[in-house]
Amino acid sequence: MLTLRCTKKLLDKMRRPNIIQAEAGNDDWYANLFRIGRKQSVIFTHAASLYSFIVVGVRKSDLMHINQVFILELEFQLKRNGFPHEGNVGLLELFLDMQIGKTVNRSTLGSMNDMVGCAEFLVNYQGFDAETNIAEINYSINTTPFKAIGYKLPIECFAEIYKLTYTST
Repeated sequence: MLTLRCTKKLLDKMRRPNIIQAEAGNDDWYANLFRIGRKQSVIFTHAASLYSFIVVGVRKSDLMHINQVFILELEFQLKRNGFPHEGNVGLLELFLDMQIGKTVNRSTLGSMNDMVGCAEFLVNYQGFDAETNIAEINYSINTTPFKAIGYKLPIECFAEIYKLTYTST
């Protein structure tokens, strides 16, 4: 069973009473709530690969159904990045009964904060619009090497995991 590990800030906004207390796993995803421009946003990050995507303009009602927001946006992101459809179906089925938990990996949280800083830089100093340029922002984040994964690119690390786990080749 997969776990979406949310920061305290996000959990407080969700008002989610049933949070699991499970150990960290390689298939865990992390989520953090932040503002980009004037829009409330959520960043989702795969713990093992740091593959991430930002969802801009998240409303309070969306936070109550964070699992569905995550699944829909992950599917969209995978299609955008060219991952094969047959693997996407297998991956997305795993998330149908996803649990919500507290964050346990500070390294992943630190990398997520760096990604948020990169996104804020692109919006505030490079003139990107958070809503219309979100694809470019997500691409920039996933093609930046991170020390936590040995200075590899998150999209390449996720592609390796994806190929080994979710496709039948």
